[in-house]
Formats: sequence, C-alpha cells, structure tokens
Amino acid sequence: MRSREIWDAQLTVLSAVSLSGEEVSFPADGILIGGIGEGQLPECAVWRKLIDTDLGSLSRTLILAEDPEATHPILLASAPRSLHSQVYITAMAQEWAEALSPGPFAILWDGPRFVHGVVGKPTEDAWENFADAARRFSR
Repeated sequence: MRSREIWDAQLTVLSAVSLSGEEVSFPADGILIGGIGEGQLPECAVWRKLIDTDLGSLSRTLILAEDPEATHPILLASAPRSLHSQVYITAMAQEWAEALSPGPFAILWDGPRFVHGVVGKPTEDAWENFADAARRFSR
C-alpha cells in the first residue's frame, strides 16, 4: 500500500499513558508518530529515527490499541527502556482509527491544530513528503 498525505483532519483529544506512567493528552504541539496496534511499533521506530536524525526533532509515539491493558506489557517488552517515557498507549478512538488507518502514521501539530500527516510505511517518498512539510511549517 502506498502512503497517503493528510492535510486537514479534525481529531478529538485523546488521553494516553506513557510506558513509564506519565499521562498526557493528544494532540500536542510537535510531531507525533504512531501505529494502530503494537505490531506497528517497528515502523514507528523507523519514523522516529528519520525524524530525530534529519529534522532534529524529538517525537512521541502513540499506539492506538483495542485493549490497552493487554497491549501494555507487550510494548514494555518491545520498546527500548530509554524510550518508555516517549511511547504512549491509548484505547482505539474510532475517529483517529478512521483518519489514520491502516497506519503507521506521522503527524505534525501546531498546538491543537492538525497541520500535516502521512499514513503508511516510512518509505523514501513518504519521508520526503513529511520532512518537506515539516520544514516549510517550521520556517
């Protein structure tokens, strides 16, 4: 499946908990990467590496899960301990799942305002589209 860009999305506020126990609400200013289910954590790691390396931005990872309680221990075992404070889990929100399916995704936020998103694996084209939008926005 090819990646697709999203330029306008209305997403409700979600509450999430990091693997280290910190509660936060999304959307939040900055870059958010994520996936639908714990199986997308490896692709999220690629998005994270590209963003952190090329854009110099720290990103947070959000996993939308059907059953957050069952998914939490899987993520604890899968995510490096150094990232536990940056990986969040929340219950699947229909609105988010519809907009961001089938995942994974990378989203640029300006406070609560959705600026740009890419849904799909972090291919070269997907990355270039996202990075170009992030650079244009940060000027």
